[in-house]
Amino acid sequence: MNPEYAWKIFYRNLVAWWKLGWAIVVNALDPLILLAAFGFGLGKLIGEVDGIPYVQYIAPAMVSIAALYGSLFETTYNSYVRMYYDHLYEAYISTRVNLEDLVVGEIAWGTFRGMVYALLVIIVLMLAGIISPLQGFILLLLSIPVALVFSAMGMLLTSTVPSITFFDYIYFVYISPMMLFSGTYFPLDVLPGFLQAIIPFIFPLYHGVHMLRGFQMTGNVEFFSPGILLLTSSILTHLSIVFMRRRIIK
Repeated sequence: MNPEYAWKIFYRNLVAWWKLGWAIVVNALDPLILLAAFGFGLGKLIGEVDGIPYVQYIAPAMVSIAALYGSLFETTYNSYVRMYYDHLYEAYISTRVNLEDLVVGEIAWGTFRGMVYALLVIIVLMLAGIISPLQGFILLLLSIPVALVFSAMGMLLTSTVPSITFFDYIYFVYISPMMLFSGTYFPLDVLPGFLQAIIPFIFPLYHGVHMLRGFQMTGNVEFFSPGILLLTSSILTHLSIVFMRRRIIK
């Protein structure tokens, strides 16, 4: 892999995205709406969870969900459009860019978008006085492996789905349940025991929420969850390269 070519893929996407400056805010509205509805709305009725105000309880989860939204959406729908409809991938590999450069550049770009969305949520949390600027900075850093794993997951999906409509099914069957049952809005210990046992293995978002919430509540960062996320990202990136090669190179 040539980092220079991967950077050029990243930079091309950055320039194209920057021309749609309004999309930076509009596309991040979902996690912000969820924060307003659950944190500031429902939170007033719930009171405290695990000894802290509900809005503080879900704040790290909203940062994780924002990272998921930005990265996964970018490397599913948008990457598929670049690959299938705009034929950019074929144009890339007709130059000196190889599949590794292409996939890594796309995943890096998706990760960056996830971080931007997480940053928007963090800014709202800081303005509301829920977190301090220092906490916000650390939460942003911790959101990197969260965005990375879902960027890599999206790239793997793009390399395998038969059509763009399959993303709708995947979001409905897998992504939406993951956002609900990863310890985001309520503690996992209220669920049946068998669900508590399997959720950490099937939902990467659980580890992101666990990592960010652990820091939010204790001020400490444990390394098991980021290790799991980085390992999963590596596996998904490798699989993305394998399947994208099968899809693009005939």
